[in-house]
Order: sequence, then C-alpha cells, then structure tokens
Amino acid sequence: MRIIIIITLILLVIVLAACADGKGDNGNISITESTDASLTSKTTIKIGNITDITGPAASGMELVNVALNDVINYYNENDVISGVEFEIVEWDGQFDPARTVPGYEWLQRQEVDFITTCAPGVATDLKDRLKADNMVLFTQMDEMAAIEPPGHVFSLACLPQHEAYTFMSWIAQNDWDYKKNGPAKIGAAAWRESYATGFVQAMEDYAEVHPEQFKFVEGYLPDFKFDWSSEIESLKECDYVFPPLLMHGFATNMRDAGSKAKLIGGTPHTALLKQVNKEGAWPAIEGMLFIFTGSWHGEPGKDGEFVNMMLNKYHPEEIEDILSNGASYIGVLTYRTMMQIVEKAVETTGPEGFNSESLYEAAQSWSSSSNERPGGYNYTLTKRYVLNDLGILEASAQQNDLVRNDPNWYPILNEP
Repeated sequence: MRIIIIITLILLVIVLAACADGKGDNGNISITESTDASLTSKTTIKIGNITDITGPAASGMELVNVALNDVINYYNENDVISGVEFEIVEWDGQFDPARTVPGYEWLQRQEVDFITTCAPGVATDLKDRLKADNMVLFTQMDEMAAIEPPGHVFSLACLPQHEAYTFMSWIAQNDWDYKKNGPAKIGAAAWRESYATGFVQAMEDYAEVHPEQFKFVEGYLPDFKFDWSSEIESLKECDYVFPPLLMHGFATNMRDAGSKAKLIGGTPHTALLKQVNKEGAWPAIEGMLFIFTGSWHGEPGKDGEFVNMMLNKYHPEEIEDILSNGASYIGVLTYRTMMQIVEKAVETTGPEGFNSESLYEAAQSWSSSSNERPGGYNYTLTKRYVLNDLGILEASAQQNDLVRNDPNWYPILNEP
C-alpha cells in the first residue's frame, strides 16, 4: 500500500528535489526570506500548504514541498514582485482526510492569503468551504470534481481524461492508419489510482464514440499487484497498451511474452524513468509514446531555461541524478505559474491590497502567451485547468531518454 501512496504522490506534481527543511507535528510556519534588510518594509503574503510532513506519504510529499520552497526562495531573493515577501505556512495533513478540515481552519487562523495543496482529495473536500470563505486554492491534483462546476479551486495539473482524449485523437490521425488497417486494438493494465482510473475510462469512452478508430479490449485496474502475467496474456495481441506507472517490469514481461504492442503513457509516467534506467528497460519501452504537458530536458525555450537555472541555483550537485528521474523537477514550472497569477493580482491592488478575493479575480482572467506553444496558458470564468495544448514524446533506447516525436502542439480535447 505504501507504494500506491507514493505513486499517487507522483501524480500531484512532477517534481524532484532534495530533503525539505523543518518538520512539525501539525502546523509549521516556514518563513522564506532574503538577507536584504529592506524586507522589513515589505508586505508579507502567506501561502498555506496542506501537505504531509510526518504521515505515510511524507517521503513523497517532501519532494513537492522542496519544489515550492525553491520557487518561493527565488521570488524572495530576486524581489520578483516588488514590495512583497512570501511566507509558507505548512499544515501536516498526515495523508489523513480527517485532518483536512482542521488543517484548513488552522490555516485560516494563521491568516494565510491563499492555499496550495498536492494532497489527493483536499481540493474536492474543501471546495464548498473555499467558496463560502472566498479562499483560493491551487491544486496539483487531477480531480475533475474539484473544478467542476467552477469555483475557488484552480488546477495546475492536466486532467487524465483530457490527456487521454487528446492522445487517442492524435494516435488515430498520426500513428495508426485505421482507414487501411481497421480499428486499433487498445487495452490497459494499471493500479487503481486517480490518474489511471480517469485515463483508462476515457480510453474506453473514446473508443465507444469512435469504433472505426479503436476497439477497446479491456482495462485492468487492480488495487495492488506486481504480477501482471494474466493481464499481459489478455492484452498481448493489442496494438496499444497503457501500462502501470512503474512500467519497467510490465514492459519487460510483455516483451518476453512476445507482445509487439506499442506502449502509451501520460505525463506521470515520465517521472518514473529512474526505474527504467536502473533496470535497463529502455529496449522494452522503445517507441513508447507519451502525451506530455510541457518541454523536455534540453529542449530550447524559456521554460527549459528556467528549469536549468533553478537546478543550477538550488541543486548544483544533484543535476545528473535529478535529470535521470525524468520529468521530475520540471514541476517547478507549475508553481511559477501560480506565482505569476499572484503577481498579476498585486499589480492590480498593490502589495497592501492583496488578498484571496483579489487573487480570485486575477486568476479567473489570467492568461499567458508562449512562443513555444500556441495555446499558451489561461483560466476563465468557466475553465479551471490552466493548460490548453499538449505534446507527444517517444522513448528512445538509443539515447536512453525521451525525444520529441512530433514538433506540433495539439489542443486539449475535453470530450471524446
């Protein structure tokens, strides 16, 4: 079960970092500040972070907390938002849903200005309270229920349903000639966690709407197992298979069984490449396709430059190890997005006028263009997920890495 917990945490934000500083039993106030004496005249904006510090998911959450700390350190040290310093106030939810509401109330007493979380279920559980209190929460979780109907929860993640619909459409148009070969046989075998459950159901829904393109064979979603032999036997004649997030063993066993199915995965799969490297499983996943939310390591552009700068600034001795994990540290970009929205609100109200209400107004109309991807990023009065388009990567056994399969970006499909 602990492995399932850690896998779930990988879905929260694709982040990797070293150990976090400062732990507490319940709440922890971590003031991230510069040595500049002029900070004494600045307005403090408090960010509540509902996380796990001492519970069963602490080791996974630790990575997420460090990514947040890195971004906040960067904003404070470089005075990115003039007249403001940021303070992180952590609540130790201990991966226990019963501690969500008490944590929220404790953060309110600490007078936080807004909240972020990477804990599953928190955004959904607090959705009504947040609306009543006019409190904004940014979530890293892929929970449709938290953002529909739209309220005070803003998702920094990509929903698995959106990734699946967009991916299936791309495969039909770019990788499988269904007009010549007939519908592609597709299937899945993965643990029953939020991302896989949403993705696999969306695969089935898409195939039902487009029977000329795909035939859905089966979607296996057991609670926990490592022996996938029965599922592999059932799926080995498929043309495409969605594997568990820890894909290296599954892929190797599938090839040993004689299957030539092309593996397909989403953004969370890209955070588990260290296991592929460790087990030498690149030949088994050769040609695997991934639908991915951003730029990959080493690709040109401002996003890649920001990630490299953060790595060199805060983790100069760990860069090689971090990159070997896959997507991992690219997750700092999601927290930068959150801070850009804060910056917009401060520009409107001034530092002293900033509060959760002004952040809510700023977030609803926030957008950012990008030379790297045509869709850019935005929220609207009715849209509470930030991404607008997705790209396609491919596993290369020759390079022991992922490479760009298609230079184009594809608009997110929110229905099959």
